[in-house]
Amino acid sequence: AFLLRGDPVEGEKALRRLLEMAPQSGAARRTLAAVLAARGGEQQWAEAQRLLEESGADRNLSSLDRRLQAVLLARRGGEDNVKKARQILVELVADPKKAVAADRLLLARLYEAEGQLRAARQQYIALVSRTDPDVSHLALYVDLLLRHEAYQEADRWLKRLEQAAPDNLGAVGLRVRWLDAQDRTSEIESLVEPVVKKLLGKLEEDDQKAQLFLSVGNLYSRVKLYPPAGDWY
Repeated sequence: AFLLRGDPVEGEKALRRLLEMAPQSGAARRTLAAVLAARGGEQQWAEAQRLLEESGADRNLSSLDRRLQAVLLARRGGEDNVKKARQILVELVADPKKAVAADRLLLARLYEAEGQLRAARQQYIALVSRTDPDVSHLALYVDLLLRHEAYQEADRWLKRLEQAAPDNLGAVGLRVRWLDAQDRTSEIESLVEPVVKKLLGKLEEDDQKAQLFLSVGNLYSRVKLYPPAGDWY
């Protein structure tokens, strides 16, 4: 990974040499496929696809290979590629032993982009309905609900998020958006300021404090509360 960041050309050469010595190395094959796909050319894209499909000659593609294939197809874009990506993800999430959260998150994004909001929500529900859901999944689901004006449902899951992550600025930002949508902007400052003071008390580095100031200013600006925003910029 370091070589790829420092010298992508040499990194690609190293991966090719590794595959010559160890053609069964799935990690090297997947890494090279991702590198080639990122370059964007048709020739590189075709080779990336071939690398991921090579293991399917004698056996089924591994879940890792199929997952990367879906990610690369989705990034590539285009109706056919997105359709293929969606089909791969649908098959992955159908098997609980193979599915990971990232599969459902990407599938939800694809469904939302296609206007299939109900299908997108089903993917999030499968994640946030767990006994101890990841707070990032709760936040992503609330964000989806707010963007599509499902405010009652957003409030329900936002309360779960606030319980799981108290004094979390991301959760506060979502609540600010919810209050703004309900025409309750007068309640925003009294919500934000105590949380920010707690967070400031935990920070020692000036650059961390500066980042928090910027985040709070942006939070207020997003809902057009410019006077308090100016106090933090």
